[in-house]
Amino acid sequence: MAGLPLAVMSLLYQVSHWLFGPIICITLFNFCVSVFNIQFMTYIQTNADMTYIGRVFSIVFTAAIIFVPLGSFFFQFVMDVKDSVDYLWLGGLLTFVAGLASVIYSLNQRRAE
Repeated sequence: MAGLPLAVMSLLYQVSHWLFGPIICITLFNFCVSVFNIQFMTYIQTNADMTYIGRVFSIVFTAAIIFVPLGSFFFQFVMDVKDSVDYLWLGGLLTFVAGLASVIYSLNQRRAE
C-alpha cells in the first residue's frame, strides 16, 4: 500500500497542479510505512526470546541507521526530485515488489497446509 500514494502523486500533480495533492500522498505514504513499522516491531516483540530482545532491537535499529542514509544517497543519484515521473516509477516498483511478496507468501502458506 505504501507505493500507491507515490504512484498516484505523480499523475495527480501532472493533471491538476494542486499543491496539496502531493502533500496528501506523501502523508499517506508515511502513514503506510509507520503501520508497517509498528507491525514489524510487534512481530519482533512477540516472536523473539525475551533474553535476546534487546540485542534484536539493537541490530534492527543499527541496520536502519546504516541503511537509511545509504538509501538516501543512492536515490539522490538515481532519481531527480523535481521530476514527478520518477515518483511514478518508484511507487509502481514498490507496489509490484509488495504484490510479488504477497503472492509468494500466500503460495508458501498453501504449501505448508
